[in-house]
Amino acid sequence: MRETKAEFLFCSKLMIIVWMVISYAFVSCIDPSSHTEQVQKMISAAIAAEDTDAVMALDLYEEAYDVLCQYPDSDLESEVHYRMGLLFLRNGLAEECIECMTSAFVLDSVQRDTMGMLRELGYIAFAYETRGHIEAARGTLSRVVDDLGNSPLQVHRDLQTDYYDRYLKVRTRLARLFA
Repeated sequence: MRETKAEFLFCSKLMIIVWMVISYAFVSCIDPSSHTEQVQKMISAAIAAEDTDAVMALDLYEEAYDVLCQYPDSDLESEVHYRMGLLFLRNGLAEECIECMTSAFVLDSVQRDTMGMLRELGYIAFAYETRGHIEAARGTLSRVVDDLGNSPLQVHRDLQTDYYDRYLKVRTRLARLFA
């Protein structure tokens, strides 16, 4: 009886080890790029659907985000947040746009993606403008202009400076109206 019990325990342990080895071999054979490709396809499909069906596009972005929660990729996660923010902005949902763009900004700042950060700050400023928060938009754009400094991207800097000047003019006009 003792030998059967010992043999049974040995066989059980051996089966567990074999199962673990097979499981490890199976999981390690999964190509991680397949998740990346899947998310990229979802993003592409969502971009294509934005003009005709914003709800479907949002669903695709959310599905892509769910995949990224399981298989993290900060570049793609930033892109999903950025695209969702654009979709919200195009559909008049400025608060949601600000939330998504802020999430993308945080991810890009961790990656030190300066152009992505400046791009998102510009859209955050625009979303503030659509909500009528001129001072918040101006503050956000002043940050962009300051961060660009003497950037080689002079055209981008000039564009942001033009927006900043426009906010100053709007603030001056509002002050005259309510003075």
